[in-house]
Amino acid sequence: WNGSNNNLVVQICDMIMGIPDYARVIVYLQGVNDVSCSTLPPTTGCAPGESKFKAGVMTDAQNKETKWWLKERNNRNCFRKTVLKKNWFKRNSYSEIEEC
Repeated sequence: WNGSNNNLVVQICDMIMGIPDYARVIVYLQGVNDVSCSTLPPTTGCAPGESKFKAGVMTDAQNKETKWWLKERNNRNCFRKTVLKKNWFKRNSYSEIEEC
């Protein structure tokens, strides 16, 4: 590559189907700065520009009193659009939800 006598390696680590589809790739000079897909942090499975959100709730015997929602702030700085919500939980248990 570029006169170094080393190969430029482009490797596809993950291909994620979604809107839009995308791939996680690594690019390196073989023998100079070798890396591998296994040494990279795991992907979130979210589309580019999105992050993984995880919420957990521990309920007591009064599980019907427990609910939560996550709302998105609009351009007027008000919370209008509900992005995620959960309003039914098992009694005396831990529940978790994970979404992009």
